[in-house]
Amino acid sequence: VEYGTDEKYGSKTPLGWAGQQIAPRLVFAELKGLKPGTTYHYRVGATNASGTTLGADATFRTASER
Repeated sequence: VEYGTDEKYGSKTPLGWAGQQIAPRLVFAELKGLKPGTTYHYRVGATNASGTTLGADATFRTASER
């Protein structure tokens, strides 16, 4: 997973193993260093013998501090 405050991302999670089946997968990742009340961009990538594919950009917003 690549993530950051814009579409340049800037941060990546460690690579993980998703198995060998050809089926949709849930992806879980720990994102570190997030700031409250901030919109982040992210995308998920996958690599196999044919190469790497990157998913579409998506966003989420962290909760504001109380």
